[in-house]
Order: sequence, then C-alpha cells, then structure tokens
Amino acid sequence: MGIFVCFVVVMALILLEANGCSKQTEVHAGSSMNNKVKIVQHSKPIRSCPSTITKAERTNTDHSDVNDMFNVTVIDGNFLRVERIDGTNWGMDLKFMCCAVTDNAESYCEKSVEVHVSSSKSISKTVDAPMKIHSCPVNVTKAERTNTDWPNSPDTFRVSVFDDSKVRVTRIDGGNDWGMDLKFKCCGYGDYFKTPFKSKECTARTTCKSCHVSICVGSFPSLMLATSIVLLCILFLTTYESTLFFSGIPRI
Repeated sequence: MGIFVCFVVVMALILLEANGCSKQTEVHAGSSMNNKVKIVQHSKPIRSCPSTITKAERTNTDHSDVNDMFNVTVIDGNFLRVERIDGTNWGMDLKFMCCAVTDNAESYCEKSVEVHVSSSKSISKTVDAPMKIHSCPVNVTKAERTNTDWPNSPDTFRVSVFDDSKVRVTRIDGGNDWGMDLKFKCCGYGDYFKTPFKSKECTARTTCKSCHVSICVGSFPSLMLATSIVLLCILFLTTYESTLFFSGIPRI
C-alpha cells in the first residue's frame, strides 16, 4: 500500500510539471487569407502551447462564435506553426495563450556568441554565424548592439535564425540600408546540445535530452521534490518493514 501511495504522489508531481504553466504569454497569430498554415514569430521564448486551439482557447474577440480549429506546434524557441485543421484559411485576428519559459530559463544561455553582420546596402542581409545558434533577440536596438560605431543611432532590426547557423537581419525602422558595422549577441549551442531541437520533439512533455534546457529548467524543482519523496518513501517502508519483522506483526 505504501509503495502505491508513493507512486501516485510522484506521478502527480510529474504530470503537474508537464502540464503546469507558471508564466503565460498571449500569442498573436493574426489572419491567414491565402494559406491554411502560418509561421508566427513571438516576442518571447515559448515553452509549450495547446496542441489544438478551439473557440474555448482563443483570446481574440472577433468571430468569437465560429468553430475554427487550429493545430499549434512550437518550432524553435519563439517560432510557432499554426495550421487550420477544419478549413483552408482564416480571417479572424487569431490570438491564444501559451506557456512562456520562466525568467531563469529566459536568462539562461550556455554559450553567448557575437554575430557580426556589418553594413548593408539593402534592407535585409543574411550572414553565417560562427557556430550553431539557438536564439537571437527578436528585435535589435541600440540597447542590444555590441558594435561601438554609431552608438546612439536609432536603427532597429528584426532578427531570425534558420538552418541552425544562418542569421537574417532586416531593418524595420523605415531605413532601406545601414552603414554601421552591426554586431549583437546571440545564444549558441554549447557542448551539451549536440543538435538543435526539432518541432516534433518539443512539446510540453519534452526532456532535456531532446530539447534545449530552457524548456525544462522549470522541471528541476519538481524532479528534486519527487526524488526526495521517493527517498523518504524508501526510508519509511524500510523502517516499517523492520518494525513488523521484529514485532512479529503479519505484513499487509
């Protein structure tokens, strides 16, 4: 009986951690008039989202009574794949809540790497990073730039990562090019992370072996608590069995 109680408690803790969300964030997917699939970039790293979005999960106020349904997959940190599963497009301004990584996870970066973009004669430029990149700031302003020239310039850039180590930078403050020797810091994969994680591996129940540690940092306290409970259960059961043995009381 004691072993069964310990097992139930530990499983409850694991399920609570897998499904719990200590920090929510609203994702704004918008509409998609020409396609049933849309890739959305969120402003914060996402831990997990509901796998299916119905009108019960939607937070947008337009078309609140329609039955549009969507599948959502976290692709890579703050990128999400949204697919309508009961139609070919959608016109609503789709919004829904996801679970963001915790503050400790957001500030975690195993290996910081500086990406050197330099200047550009066009509005966008793609460069190769010196190593595999896990994530970069979504927007780079003068606060994120590490180049020393033009420190007070208001130039602002949108940054995306693809193919593991390619970084695409687009100026978004109205300019069509830039002259500064643009540099900024990104988060690279260290020795612990041999390969970037893929969308089908990264769900709310992933482990550190398949995903970046920022997704499972929040699980450490619960795992430690579960381990402590297991050890206490073993100690209790050992003491209980010893008491029964020496007292001659029949075991249950």
